[in-house]
Order: sequence, then structure tokens, then C-alpha cells
Amino acid sequence: MLQQLLHWCLSYFQISYRLFVSMIFADKLEVALTGAAALSGIGILGLAFGLLFAFIGIAIYSAIFSWVANKFDAHTTYESVLKIMWYEQAYNQIMGLFYFLGILLLSVPFIVILGFNPDSTVLGIVWITMIIFASIAFAIFTFWVCLTMLSRQINKSLLATFGISCLTSLIPVIVIVSFFALIALASSR
Repeated sequence: MLQQLLHWCLSYFQISYRLFVSMIFADKLEVALTGAAALSGIGILGLAFGLLFAFIGIAIYSAIFSWVANKFDAHTTYESVLKIMWYEQAYNQIMGLFYFLGILLLSVPFIVILGFNPDSTVLGIVWITMIIFASIAFAIFTFWVCLTMLSRQINKSLLATFGISCLTSLIPVIVIVSFFALIALASSR
């Protein structure tokens, strides 16, 4: 999530830079600086709100996970689960950086070959298939690391931790669906 947010904010910075350059060529430096500052501010504000909502989401998930795990005699605290969640988020960001650098390096030969022949469907299908399987492998690996870290924290087996994680993920879904059902029920009368 944070990686997508950073990508979104960087795209705003790129747009503001392009706007700045295009307005300079129009001999309107004040307008260019104002536009660039406004778009850069939106990117920074988006990054700040994204970090805030990421912290809120991780805090809520940690509280629910700690509560569910304690129902299964795990004897854990909210703070310890929150610490593990922050480690997991940082690990995901670092591994995501290496993953996308690896994908970029693996994609260069395909881009060079496809650049000379953009109508090559076989190379495009091979490249897309490689990206899909690499993404699935990356998701499984990071999930496994998170599950292992949580299981060590609560002193349960991986299967028990997986069950607790599934229950923890279902609780917000049930609450949100119930909330929307109440809204739908209230608006139907």
C-alpha cells in the first residue's frame, strides 16, 4: 500500500515538473512555479495522509489480531503485534524495492527485443507470464515471512497463526458489511 502511495506521489512530482518545464517555455515563470508548488504540495499531502492511514490500519489490525490471538491463549500484547507489523511493513518495502529492480533488470532484454519488433505476441506473452508468476511468488514469500514473524511472536504454530490471521481479517469485513447493510436497511424504509 505504501509503495503504491509513493508511486502515486512521485507521479504528481513528475507532472509538476513537466508543467513547470512547459510553462517556462511559455515565458511565464511565476505561473510555472505556482503550478509546480501546488502539484508538489498535493503529492506531499497525499504521502502524509497515506502514512497516517497506513498507521491507523496497522494499529487497528494489531489490536484485533492481539485480541483474537489472546482468545486462543497466545498471551501477546497489542504493542508487540504492532511492532511486528511495522517490521513487516518495512521488510515489504525493502523487498518490494529489490523485487521491482529485479523485474526491471529482467525486463530489459524483453523491452529491447520488443522495441525492435513491437508486434511480437510471443515475447509479450512470455514477458507478462514472467511478471505474473514473479508477482505471485513475491506475494507468497512476503506472506510467509509475515506469518513466520507473527507465529514466533505469539508462540503458536504457523497453521494456528494462519487461522488467527484469517479470523482477524474477517472481523473488519463483517463489521463493514454490517454497517452497509444497516445503511441499506435504513434507506429502504
